[in-house]
Amino acid sequence: MITLEQPSIALNDERHGHMTVQMWETKGIKKDDTVDFILNYVASKAKNAPGGKLKNVVFSCHGDPAYLRMGEGFGLPDTMRFAHWRGLVEKIWIRACQVAFVESAGTIADGNLFCSEIARYARCHVVASTEVQYTRPTIREAFFNNFHHKLPFGQLDSFEGLVLSYGPSGKVTWSHRYGSGENANKE
Repeated sequence: MITLEQPSIALNDERHGHMTVQMWETKGIKKDDTVDFILNYVASKAKNAPGGKLKNVVFSCHGDPAYLRMGEGFGLPDTMRFAHWRGLVEKIWIRACQVAFVESAGTIADGNLFCSEIARYARCHVVASTEVQYTRPTIREAFFNNFHHKLPFGQLDSFEGLVLSYGPSGKVTWSHRYGSGENANKE
């Protein structure tokens, strides 16, 4: 598990119903919520947070290379809109499959460019994986909650595969390779 400093916001897309991330502020995002609504919501909460900014914003949703299935969706053309978070967010955690993956050179699905641009426009750190992510509910959760996994307050499940952190300049500042696949050992 990864423990995040507070105040932080968790954005949980309704289509990612098998896992809920809980932070200082936890927001359910509907599939028709616009990019502007989501960005403005976070900016407003950040301005009113202790210290006037957020330590972390967590995107908990499905993803594809260079795309977040959060609300109406975030793609490469939306990255410049993250400038609205400049000075308000220290780190963005993308808990979605393959968002940082580069599908093939020269295509629109360049996850490296996508994450780099979000970091550069928001002037904060962005953490994302290049591989499929798995959620492992406990046996009790699986039995009683229909496979819904509610993470402990302030924590994220560990990542699978290659995880990259992009700095405010858009360059990769660190990387770590976790185990890959559904049965990977968690660190």
